[in-house]
Amino acid sequence: MKDKNNIDVLILTASYGGGHVQAAKAMALGLDSLNPQLRIEILDYVRWLNSAIDYLTRMFYVKVTSKVPVIWQLIYDLTDHPFFAKYSLARKVGFNRLYNYIMIKRPKVIISTHFFTTAVIGEMKRKGLIDLPLVTVITDNILHSLWLNPQVDLYLVANEQIKRQLVVRGIPAKSVKVTGIPIDLKFNLAEGKKSLRIKNNLSPDLPTILVMSGAYGMGDITGVCDFLAGFEVDLQVIVVTGKDEKLKKKITEMTANTKNKFTVLGFVDNVFEWMGLADLLISKAGGLTTSEALASNLPMLIYRPIPGQEEGNADYLMQAGVAEVANNMEQFKEKFRLLINNPAMLSHMAERCKLIKKPLAALQGSKILLAIMNKN
Repeated sequence: MKDKNNIDVLILTASYGGGHVQAAKAMALGLDSLNPQLRIEILDYVRWLNSAIDYLTRMFYVKVTSKVPVIWQLIYDLTDHPFFAKYSLARKVGFNRLYNYIMIKRPKVIISTHFFTTAVIGEMKRKGLIDLPLVTVITDNILHSLWLNPQVDLYLVANEQIKRQLVVRGIPAKSVKVTGIPIDLKFNLAEGKKSLRIKNNLSPDLPTILVMSGAYGMGDITGVCDFLAGFEVDLQVIVVTGKDEKLKKKITEMTANTKNKFTVLGFVDNVFEWMGLADLLISKAGGLTTSEALASNLPMLIYRPIPGQEEGNADYLMQAGVAEVANNMEQFKEKFRLLINNPAMLSHMAERCKLIKKPLAALQGSKILLAIMNKN
């Protein structure tokens, strides 16, 4: 008889950027929708190990990427080599504690949405301590070498480009499935823009701009809002500041009596509605946010993407014809004017979204996982 502490699926993630955790939650929802009897647990790994270390390392990430992005670029480029995936110290962090936890919980499969947790589980498998299927979900549109691990049984990836890159680096093609980046299944609930705008007390006909600051804030979001507030074309703007209450208060105060109307929100759990009613998203280039925009057929103006993974995401989206990219305020103003004064261009970008979006990624990945579990 199965112990009450046992689980079926252990999902490991880490809170460096919101995307890894959101992908983990999306996979859990996908699995639950297909088999509600499954016992699923999500572990935010570094936070679980030590909340103080989690906070300090996340703040280091935020400060480096926002204040000295050139340093982050150097770190990203330096570690983009198979050597670091194979010998990274990450594979040792929390090793014994996680191994003991797995022995207690006895999952049938482990899912990882961060290269850190893939490294730790991969080391356990390499040493022969566990023999569980390890499924890794890559949460960007490009590949970085730290994701590489020969102990991964299955990679779920965003696009064919990543699959080719994995195969070139020695991962068997049969071990890579192109499902897309897992997002909340609610992005498949289609509802008309006008009805959504009326539902949220917005004008049904004005050009509608959605500004999202990301998990740790978008560079110079106040400058973006100041520009939009007095923009010569009549607009309505929704700003989502997440859990940053100071930023929410600041944006609310500075846009209280401006020419164009602002709706300033903090953390929201209905991003699918706000994306569904917008004509253009202004944001950074996180893998999850941009996948959600694609699912919503929402053109993007990506502002100051973080060097490394976000620049790679931005390049991929720009080449696909669904986004424009601005690296400074002057470029932003130029690109915004170009887009807002060319409705046909926005319409074309929205159509291009339909060609590459994968809104059912969580379900497709979950079906593959259930098939793996049924074999074991």
